[in-house]
Amino acid sequence: YIIVRDSGGRPLAHTFHHGIPSDLERHAPTAPFRIGEIRTFRNEEGTIIEARHPILNGHAGVLQMAFSDKTVVQGVATLVNSVLEALAYSIFAGTALGLLLTHLLTKPIRHLVQAAQRIGQGDFGARSRVFAADEIGRLATAFNRMADSLETYRREVQEKERTRLSLLDRIVRTQE
Repeated sequence: YIIVRDSGGRPLAHTFHHGIPSDLERHAPTAPFRIGEIRTFRNEEGTIIEARHPILNGHAGVLQMAFSDKTVVQGVATLVNSVLEALAYSIFAGTALGLLLTHLLTKPIRHLVQAAQRIGQGDFGARSRVFAADEIGRLATAFNRMADSLETYRREVQEKERTRLSLLDRIVRTQE
């Protein structure tokens, strides 16, 4: 609440809807006070924390501002709930982003592994897809060049084997 009192202590303005509660009038400041003085007292609202400040050095009156500990507790509870809610959203978003990034980062590696396995099984036409020009993309490009070289080497070996078999066949016929 906020109460503005004249220099005699009578209320001039306040934030209550139906007048100042009687228990607050009983606790109205009567003794002289220091500038910015803070006091606490109890009423049916709980513990009240009140600050008083003179207006124009006390010649125009006093400004009283207060809040109850229940208001603080409710405010803290609301803040804690908001923080927990934001934390839950952050955890969800972080997990979703982590899964997405994991998928995006491992997809090129999975393609590279699959191509290597196919070449290992004898499919020399297998190539890895190059997704980006990053380190994994450069590795996939080098792998594809190596696969091209292996395929060329394999063709050369097959051609030499055919030539060797042809020569062996001629030698056997010549001997016969």
